[in-house]
Amino acid sequence: DEGAIILATGLMGYKSVKYLELSDNAIGDEGIEALVSGLTTAANTGLETLKLSGNAFTTAGIRSLSTLIQSERSTLKNLSLDSMRIDDDGISILADALTLTHNTSLESLVLDLHWSPNAGNKTLSRLLCDTSSMNNIYFSNHTLQTIGWDSQFIDDGKYFDLNRQGKQLNPINRRLVPMCKILIHHPDLADMKPFYKLKLKVLP
Repeated sequence: DEGAIILATGLMGYKSVKYLELSDNAIGDEGIEALVSGLTTAANTGLETLKLSGNAFTTAGIRSLSTLIQSERSTLKNLSLDSMRIDDDGISILADALTLTHNTSLESLVLDLHWSPNAGNKTLSRLLCDTSSMNNIYFSNHTLQTIGWDSQFIDDGKYFDLNRQGKQLNPINRRLVPMCKILIHHPDLADMKPFYKLKLKVLP
């Protein structure tokens, strides 16, 4: 982890790091914690692609990484974590970090679901659209366009298409994406005017 810690110190002095390739560097939990600290300093606000595939950090490292994902200054669009043994707990941590209240920038999450084929797919499906309630649908993720690799994750609900279309809209109209997801699962609310009249008190 010594190299990662040294790099983290150097990153604190850069104002705009857009692309960082650190795959297959045997980075452990201590190293990833230091990197996250370096990348979340006030100076670093432009990171868009972070590749960490094939490293050695565990669930503790994923938890550290989640703080970067959840940073209100995050501009991260692409995150690669494939060729790593990420278990159910790690996927749950990532999913929690990627809900609407925590992240609105990530578009691509590359990871290996072989270690969590069933629970992982269920957790990620719920991330894209948590159908347990209308509010939970609203707070699902509406920016991700790809998850996994080699077709490991199947987007049965076609939510990627909705998220992709939403990215082409202006920030105000992007609220239509969660509205569409709500209507898919609550077709009885086809007339949404009452929600607008209530200034979306049911939905944030």
